[in-house]
Amino acid sequence: MAAGMYEVLVLLPESSDFTLDAAVLHFNDIRHGKDERRATLATPEGQSEPSGFRVYYGDWAVVAWLECGKTVLSESQNLAGSDDLPAPAEVIASCSRRLSVWSDEDWDGDHSDDFTDFTDELRKRFGGSSSTMSTAAGGPSCIHGPEKYFGKSGRGGLHVPTCFVHLCTE
Repeated sequence: MAAGMYEVLVLLPESSDFTLDAAVLHFNDIRHGKDERRATLATPEGQSEPSGFRVYYGDWAVVAWLECGKTVLSESQNLAGSDDLPAPAEVIASCSRRLSVWSDEDWDGDHSDDFTDFTDELRKRFGGSSSTMSTAAGGPSCIHGPEKYFGKSGRGGLHVPTCFVHLCTE
């Protein structure tokens, strides 16, 4: 757990049309107000090909790394045995792709709305409704209730647990 950072794992079902390019295009197409948001492909150090994307909210950012393969599938199958799943266990068990999403530090909780915006936009573009997501591990507050972590004032010690969001309408 990275102290002071938001993190979430987003399971991508086989039916999702998610691609890194589509995510960058989606976030760059969103404009409202004095929005300083921009999105770019992200390449890990020591690699030559992008395997993620980063969305900047002014000088603060969220990065999502695409993970695929047997390890992800195995972990999804293990997760499928949990209670309170956001989708049928067999759908979760079949996920071989996921996004590992991390934010820059936000000790004062100034960017909790930006992180919520990020996850909401992922869900709107590549996944199901909020009701499909509401029973993700950690409950709906893991995405929609930063007050659980910051207190009602939006300030305080930041410790956001990893939660699983399943982008699926099945």
